[in-house]
Amino acid sequence: MTTTETTTGITISPLPENWAPPAEWLRATRPVDDNLPDEEWEDTGYQAGVSFILDTERRELSALPLGRGASLVEMPATYVTYEHIRAGVAPTLMLLGGMHLSTSVDLATPARINAVLNEVRPLAQQIVDNLLPVTGTSSRDWTARAGDALSAAGHLVDRYPYRGTEYDFPFRRRAYLLDAGLALDALPSLVNPAWAEATDQQLQDAAVNLKRRIEDHFRSPEALETLIALSLTGARLPDEDDGTPVQQSVLYGARAWLHAYRHDQADGLTPMDAARWDGAVHHAPFVTDDMTDAELEAVARRAERDAASQGVKLLGAEQWALTLRADRRRVIRAQLAELGTTISQLEADLKPARKRRTVLVTRVLGWGEEDTDSGLGRACGLSHTAVGTIRSSLDAEGAEGS
Repeated sequence: MTTTETTTGITISPLPENWAPPAEWLRATRPVDDNLPDEEWEDTGYQAGVSFILDTERRELSALPLGRGASLVEMPATYVTYEHIRAGVAPTLMLLGGMHLSTSVDLATPARINAVLNEVRPLAQQIVDNLLPVTGTSSRDWTARAGDALSAAGHLVDRYPYRGTEYDFPFRRRAYLLDAGLALDALPSLVNPAWAEATDQQLQDAAVNLKRRIEDHFRSPEALETLIALSLTGARLPDEDDGTPVQQSVLYGARAWLHAYRHDQADGLTPMDAARWDGAVHHAPFVTDDMTDAELEAVARRAERDAASQGVKLLGAEQWALTLRADRRRVIRAQLAELGTTISQLEADLKPARKRRTVLVTRVLGWGEEDTDSGLGRACGLSHTAVGTIRSSLDAEGAEGS
């Protein structure tokens, strides 16, 4: 198979039939006899692997062979971690799994690698079809089904080299997978009306907190039956190895649910952070560094009315105005600090000249001529008081010497 082919909505980009392991790839070796590891060794596969990458925007699945020590630049896809699930962010280019090629040279062929691509394809389809759009953003969030398909794909790729061996472990779910919508339908008391006015960052924080609260709620033994009923499979998972029932749960889609909730509560307007609103640039000049909080609030209200006339529900307008004022005040403080540094340097540079001036004024006063303190002060840039102080010091020295 040498051309790109499309099946059921996922485009597969296979390795060409003439692909071969690069000459610089190192061979993997193992002892011929495990009981005599210091004796004869044999070549097995390669010190390399194949990464299976899903482009969720282009709906494309591809394989990327990489030798040992490949740099991050060579790996364009993102490895999905728990933090992606927790934050409600599905990477556009995600790594479904990596298959090592160390056990057999037969794995490092286009036929075998493309076979894995085709096996992974249905799971990739499940991922792409079940990601949730996050209203008001260009990103997408996870669902329980998408997360489950990702785990299954990773297991398939990881275990493929061990097909037919004792290490060919079956895929096993170790937690109940929940969708936020179903969980909140069962726990309506957790819905906070304040989410309707929350900014994007506040919703992000709320999503993380909501995920923790719901997962904690279902951790109690009393909630197990409800947890099972709401989970992706709706069936009880096999007990842990020690015989205790699985009580762990993973919530998906909280961020997407919160953005949809905020949108539904906006009375037909489009919720948008003040900092992202195009019209903010026209209101920013009205915020100055010496404004009071009440004056800032008035600016925020005007911006909200202006935004509403454009079909936008402005969020966080007061905080936007406060942040602008703080930025302007930081500029003033920075200018003050810079000026202070300049003056300090100038004063340091003037020290020798000031010492010389004192010496000269002392000499002139020592002559005892008709110079007044004010006249001499005008001549050298000193106040008459400063000249008088020098004269007093000179008189005191003369009195001590007499």
